[in-house]
Amino acid sequence: MARNPRQFSASGFYHVVCRGNGRQLIFEDDNDRTRFLGLYESALDETDMSTIAWCLMGNHVHLLVRDDAQALSPMMQKVLCGYAKRYNSRTEHVGHLFQERFYSKPVEDDESLLTTARYIHQNPLKGGLSATLDYRWSSYGEYLGRPGTAETSVLLDLHGSVGNFVTFSNDVDRTGYRFEGSSRVPDGEVLGFAQQVLGGIDPASLKTLERSRRNPLCTRLHEAGLSARQIERLTGIGRGTIEYVIGRTRVETWKRYLSPFPGQRTSSMKPTL
Repeated sequence: MARNPRQFSASGFYHVVCRGNGRQLIFEDDNDRTRFLGLYESALDETDMSTIAWCLMGNHVHLLVRDDAQALSPMMQKVLCGYAKRYNSRTEHVGHLFQERFYSKPVEDDESLLTTARYIHQNPLKGGLSATLDYRWSSYGEYLGRPGTAETSVLLDLHGSVGNFVTFSNDVDRTGYRFEGSSRVPDGEVLGFAQQVLGGIDPASLKTLERSRRNPLCTRLHEAGLSARQIERLTGIGRGTIEYVIGRTRVETWKRYLSPFPGQRTSSMKPTL
């Protein structure tokens, strides 16, 4: 099947995500993370690209980059191939380490740039890897003065000060951004995302609600991108029940879609010729 061409960003900014094949871990320890960053920084130095934000999770990597010269694809290919080769040699892993193709999404305006960076920096917190945003393997600390890779002036100029950056970044109740690299929400991000979708309701409390309240909330989670299995794990509601609710919602949707509008003939009515 032919690949769709990458979307071009008029601003030059892109949110880049690369994932482990089958969501497998791509970092076994901090040595792996250091090795990946070394390869990334080395490849970056050979281009005119710059990094605005970054974060290394267990099975995926987030990058917010500026690429005016359209050097992203060859640069990322060099990094991912180089890292996979070293990782496979060290661990005796067989097969592809990364999904076949990394994902990139254009970021076209200042508001999107700010919310994308916040999304990236909140990943470790919402994924349960860190109790705060000051996670060792992200660029957040670089905005507080730690030496690193990120070109911090871009976001700090937009925020006006480090204090404004910190306040904005720590606003975990605001969504503002939805990563759309796949049709499903990654497991590492699912709890925080589900709470946002439910307006702060604890997903585990859904099993205590009456069906009239529970079922629409389950449907809302599914429509937001959660699988039945993910909803089951979050809520404790049996997957059979969840799949029934989802299926019934689809049926009701189709009934409304197929029902005749006022004055419209039904299929049993013969049209006048």
